Amino acid sequence: MGLIFPNCIDLRFVRLKKLFWVNLSFILLFSCVSNKEEIDIVLEYYNIGNAFYELDQFDKAEDYYLRVLKIDPDFHKARNNLVYIYVKKLQFDLAKENIQYLKNSDSENIVVKKLDAYVKYKEGNLKDSLNLYLEIYNGGDKSKSVAISIVKLYYQLNEFTKGLSLIETLIFDSEDSNLFFIAALLAEGAGNIEKAITYYENAIISGNKEEDIFTNLLALYKESKDYINQVRVLELIIKDFSGELKYNSLFLLSKIYFLENNDFSKGYSYLDKAITEGFNNKEEAEDLLKQPDLIEVDKIRQLFKENRILD
Repeated sequence: MGLIFPNCIDLRFVRLKKLFWVNLSFILLFSCVSNKEEIDIVLEYYNIGNAFYELDQFDKAEDYYLRVLKIDPDFHKARNNLVYIYVKKLQFDLAKENIQYLKNSDSENIVVKKLDAYVKYKEGNLKDSLNLYLEIYNGGDKSKSVAISIVKLYYQLNEFTKGLSLIETLIFDSEDSNLFFIAALLAEGAGNIEKAITYYENAIISGNKEEDIFTNLLALYKESKDYINQVRVLELIIKDFSGELKYNSLFLLSKIYFLENNDFSKGYSYLDKAITEGFNNKEEAEDLLKQPDLIEVDKIRQLFKENRILD
């Protein structure tokens, strides 16, 4: 009998040991399932948030990003997007609060620094934004996006020469029409009209159809009384644009042919086209008729009267 008792203890110990490992295995198994489900939920919330973000439904996107962060506060992609939402909603305190969280996690992270610079820019803190972008740029990130951000800030802060110097490093061997446009604006701001004209022309050659490029270039040619290039730019506008810009350009062409090129036939033809396109500016019409070099005034006045521009 003395042998039975110790055997029973031994057997119970073995059974308890087995039961312990079985329970531990189940705990670990369910823990893994729970973690997997949690990860799946986080990703699901994040993707739903992204979908609402793409649809510009920012309140709903915010709600799902906040759900993500409630489960996993260090899911930085969701927090980054949340910052953009707060900027769009002009809730800069919340944007900066989330930026600070990201900086506390990794103060040297380039993505976080860019986000911080962007928030400062949107809030109107241009100098601090510029300094941060310069820190990023001088720290080694000389990407086009960072450089363009710096250039735009130089322009807004009226530091045209610095902006022009930087943009010219980007347009070397470039065919990016937007870069030429930005360079033209900076050159004009810096008072370098010759460069401004060159860059506006390059922007047009590169296919940029922004209205301001044509009107700015035209204004520079008007200042220098370069009628040949005025005519060329106006003809490009007539070809590529419609509406008010087109009929006003046709009217300007008529004035050049009437008053500068001494070609009444072409001037009258362009004036007729301008009126057909919608020109009806009484003040401009009266001003044209007052020009001392204008010939056949009565014929032009009659055209204005027939189209009810003048009484």
